[in-house]
Amino acid sequence: MTTGTRRPVSTEPQEPPRSAGSLRRLVTRPRRARTDGGERPAGPVARLRSRIGGPDEIDLRGEVHPRIAGRRDEVESANRTRRRRFRLAALGVAAALSLAAAVVFSPLFDMDHFLVEGVEGAPAAEVAEVAGLSGGTALLTIDPAEVRARIESLPWMAHASVEVRWPDRVEVLATPRRPVANL
Repeated sequence: MTTGTRRPVSTEPQEPPRSAGSLRRLVTRPRRARTDGGERPAGPVARLRSRIGGPDEIDLRGEVHPRIAGRRDEVESANRTRRRRFRLAALGVAAALSLAAAVVFSPLFDMDHFLVEGVEGAPAAEVAEVAGLSGGTALLTIDPAEVRARIESLPWMAHASVEVRWPDRVEVLATPRRPVANL
């Protein structure tokens, strides 16, 4: 026979011991309350209100400490200031780009002079005609390589060099082919 203390026998039903996994499930997956219509409430506050059954005006956050409220106001003010500065900077960049485009494409920077060197007379007029440039063309839109290719397509042209000189000039240095013999 063994000696020892006796335990009292309980008549109440006891729950089986829970493992750590089942406790974790209880903590991470709370019971979801149902509203009167049977659908689930939107969020945790609505679920709590549906369990309590109280009015919708319940403030579940409680009072906020004045230091925390003041810091929250400071952070919101700093965020507004930062957003305002970013908007102003973006607006300033857009305005500067628009102004620059307006100036570059204005008559201030268009082609006023077309100079042809290396040939004179009728061949120079033919070079100007083939180049396809007219007065008032914006210098930014002129492609020197394209103009050079058009000028070199002339049968009597050996080589051409095209340069855009800001603020208002395009210069062409034309080198005609030299005849080998006269008949």
